[in-house]
Amino acid sequence: MRNTLNFSHENYAYLGFYTSIVNRIEYNEFWQYNMDTDEWIDLGGAPVNVYTGGSVFTKDNIAYIMGIGYEGPGEFKAYDLNTNKAQNLPLPPTQWAQYYQIFYENGYVYFMMRPDSYSGWSLFKIAISELYE
Repeated sequence: MRNTLNFSHENYAYLGFYTSIVNRIEYNEFWQYNMDTDEWIDLGGAPVNVYTGGSVFTKDNIAYIMGIGYEGPGEFKAYDLNTNKAQNLPLPPTQWAQYYQIFYENGYVYFMMRPDSYSGWSLFKIAISELYE
């Protein structure tokens, strides 16, 4: 198993991971673990490609998730933890590859990115209120 997308929210843990590529289509799995009942629930495919894992933060029952595929561009989505539905968000304002992190603090989303293993890190921020139109 490659890197995973993993996070927790309230009494649940979430795990997404890459499984295969067939004819340039990527497949992955996304699971929810209920800590109260000790049960796993299959949520189908992860909301973003997770070839290199993912980065996520949660706020107000929404998981803000970044992921990238083997060949595809990066994705940034808002995943509603109540309805299990994802919505595309604008991509961060820079080129990025397998090196990226996001976090939230004081009303701002921070993006740490680096396009390759030879370049330095860049830090960008955007008000969370600007993510939705």
